[in-house]
Formats: sequence, C-alpha cells, structure tokens
Amino acid sequence: MAKALSSAALKGCRILIVEDEPVLAMSLQEQLESKGGRVIGLAPREAKALAIVESDQPDIVVLDLNLAGKLPTELANELVARQIPFVIVTGYGKRQFDAPALEEAPRLQKPVDMRELVLTMTTLLRDADQDRL
Repeated sequence: MAKALSSAALKGCRILIVEDEPVLAMSLQEQLESKGGRVIGLAPREAKALAIVESDQPDIVVLDLNLAGKLPTELANELVARQIPFVIVTGYGKRQFDAPALEEAPRLQKPVDMRELVLTMTTLLRDADQDRL
C-alpha cells in the first residue's frame, strides 16, 4: 500500500491557483492547504494571475488550460521567465500546443488525483530548488 501524504507535504509553500471554475478552485485551495500549503490567490483569469505573480510571487502555480475559452500562454511564458514552476490541471487530453511553456509543463487530468498533484508539486519545487543552487 502506498504511503499516505503528510499533512505538511507542502508546508510553507506559497501557491497560486489559476482556475475559472470557483467550486473547483476552492476545493483545490482547501485540499492544498490541508497539505500545509498557503494559497496566496485564486485567479479566474490570466490578467489577475499575472497581477498576483507580479505583486506576490508564488512558489508554484496550479494552472487550468482553459480560462474562459482562452489558453494562458502569456502567463505560462511569464512563469517560465521568472522560474516559477507550474503544473497544468486540465480536462483536455494530451493535445499539442504551439506554446513551448504549455507543452513542456507537467499535465494532470481533471478530475485531479490530489495525491498525484501534491507529488508533482513537491517534485517541481525540489527540482526548482536544486536548479537555483
């Protein structure tokens, strides 16, 4: 049997959730905070997410691919430029995108398995820390 994730798996991690479905965003917030994360913002649109990234740089971002019918390409490019790791959580299948930032990011299917999301996030955070050394 797989080991259960600690309630402190994301301890102190500052998380931005970019999701246009309010119920899903709040559910993600609750679940990530139960693992020790601190959600610094819920952004339903790319412009709001960019403003949060600018003013209150998160450690990691959970990003939906479809924000009111628009791909968050500008946001993904900004996250890459700032070296902020992000994981895509989407209802889209393994579809190709013209934006390298979106194409190369880890992608999880909705409904997201919370264990898989937290493991992906902790791996991305660990790798980002090692890259900064």
